[in-house]
Amino acid sequence: MATVFYKIWKPIAKHKIIASLLVIAAVGYSVYAGTKPTNADTQYILTSVKKGTIVASVSGSGEVAATNQLDLVPQGSGTIVSIKVKAGDQVKQGQVIAVLDQKNAFVSLKQAQASVDSAKANLEKVQAGTASTDIQTAQNSVNAAQESLTNAEQNLTQVQATQDLVVKNAYTNMMNAGLAPAAGASNRTTAVPTIAGAYTGTDQGSYKISLYQTEAGLHYSVSGLETGDGLFSPGMIAIGTHGLYLNFPAGNYFDGDYWTIDIPNLKSSTYLSASNAYETAKQSRISAEQTAQNQIDTATLNLQQTQTALAAKMTPPNPADVAAAKAQVDSALVQLQNAQNNYQNTIVKAPFDGKIASVNVQAGSQAGASTSIATLITNQLYASI
Repeated sequence: MATVFYKIWKPIAKHKIIASLLVIAAVGYSVYAGTKPTNADTQYILTSVKKGTIVASVSGSGEVAATNQLDLVPQGSGTIVSIKVKAGDQVKQGQVIAVLDQKNAFVSLKQAQASVDSAKANLEKVQAGTASTDIQTAQNSVNAAQESLTNAEQNLTQVQATQDLVVKNAYTNMMNAGLAPAAGASNRTTAVPTIAGAYTGTDQGSYKISLYQTEAGLHYSVSGLETGDGLFSPGMIAIGTHGLYLNFPAGNYFDGDYWTIDIPNLKSSTYLSASNAYETAKQSRISAEQTAQNQIDTATLNLQQTQTALAAKMTPPNPADVAAAKAQVDSALVQLQNAQNNYQNTIVKAPFDGKIASVNVQAGSQAGASTSIATLITNQLYASI
């Protein structure tokens, strides 16, 4: 019996708990064997029933070992930034063992989160449609565009009126440039009449003022651009109805005398400059009116664009737009999950409670899917028989 006990004890004495249990079992067996009767007669031992605990034990020979041993390898790859444990450390499930370089993974994670936030915001905007404040802003733009168009149209009217007046004045100046009565070749009077007033008509041509004798006395007649007649006497005579007067000084006038007034006076030394000024005024009017018309065209286009924008903002959300916005959110969430996984793959954690048997790398070294960062064993042991 002692030999059997020794054979069982020797390989398991290293573990105190199991050794103690086996000692108790061996002693119990020895006592039982010493008290067992040698004859074959059946013996009964009577006792009162009591509540207690039944203890069962198993004995045998073998080795005590960990129930689980695992090499901890990273899911990602990169430079090992830090190792959080050393051999012999007790660790809990989820405890960080080592950390790989996280810079790129962290940036990707932040970008993915920003994409999700942006996609969600866009979805909310599409689903909500245009806010009332945005519609009011668009309406204000329409009102402002309408006002600009009205102002542009009024400006064109004012420009046309102004330029018409400038051209009219330039034309009047040209028509009156150097006006002077030209005496007839057969005139006998030596008096020289002069022009007063200004020609306000628009027709070009000439006036001819002729003197003729009647029984009632000397008369004058007007022909050409206008016609008229009357009793002649030195002094101011109106020539037609367009503002021109001919002033006859005192003197002797005779039947058959006449004077001609050309309008415009092409022989005048001031006619050419006045004519050039008139042509310049006409060109300036064209340019000014074109500029004003361009402003109207621009204002009209702007009004049409703002009206279109207002109509678009007042349109309910398009189901296709909502679906597209949702798809963007889903895609962004997938990218975020991938980024989170990649970030978590830079962290090596303990999968269960245990003890670090060994640390197999150093900080600064490269690690990949086949790199054993550390070896972890459980705190539970078993006896291999």
